[in-house]
Amino acid sequence: MTILKVQNVSKVFGGLHAVDNVSFEVKPNEILSVIGPNGAGKTTLFNLITRIYDLSSGNIYFQNQDISKVEAYKLASMGISRTFQNIELFEGLTTLENIMVGGYIHGKCGFVESMFGFRNRSEDKRLEKMAKEKINLIGLQNYEHSEALEIPYGRQRMVEVARALMTSPKVLLLDEPAAGLNSVESEELKKLLLRIRGDGVAIILIEHDMETVMSVSDRIVVMNHGQKLAEGTPSEIQQNQEVIKAYLGEEVF
Repeated sequence: MTILKVQNVSKVFGGLHAVDNVSFEVKPNEILSVIGPNGAGKTTLFNLITRIYDLSSGNIYFQNQDISKVEAYKLASMGISRTFQNIELFEGLTTLENIMVGGYIHGKCGFVESMFGFRNRSEDKRLEKMAKEKINLIGLQNYEHSEALEIPYGRQRMVEVARALMTSPKVLLLDEPAAGLNSVESEELKKLLLRIRGDGVAIILIEHDMETVMSVSDRIVVMNHGQKLAEGTPSEIQQNQEVIKAYLGEEVF
């Protein structure tokens, strides 16, 4: 069974093929990592899946529905959520408030309406309860009422993950969540990813931390120069000579 299918997807900027005829499938309850050198096209691929960029060619299917031309803002309510390479938190809002924002996509009163004072108090209470559950899941209790942009960098990344989970995703795309984490935080992230998968969420992970990738991934897609170089289990990827050659000069595994 497949929950997300990327079929012959390409993105051309001018004459540059940032993503070139890439295909893969994601199963429910699976962690699929996308790895590759800088400039391999990983984030561009995420931007295609989440409809930030239009496809030059190919198709993307979510639960057998072609979403290749679906507007980006509709994806969260459909069940696709993501985080970004660069942290995107709301200035002046606490950790709790930033996480609550993610839940308004399914609420009776949207985020914009709430910002202008059209509040649904019962809805706010429901979202606050949900947000506190995510805070407990991720371990952000010490920062609940702190301004999110003032807490440690690694914890800010976890706020983004918690906010993405507030949309109740079926597929969660994480763009380098381990960036800036210390060794203790990286271990916490691994456990968190496995818990999220255990709750029935498929994860697509872009990550340069190979220890994290090899520890949590069910399968790995390797990209190089915009193309899919290899696909397989962690052990298969570690032994793939083409992958080793692509990373020549870098200590990857």
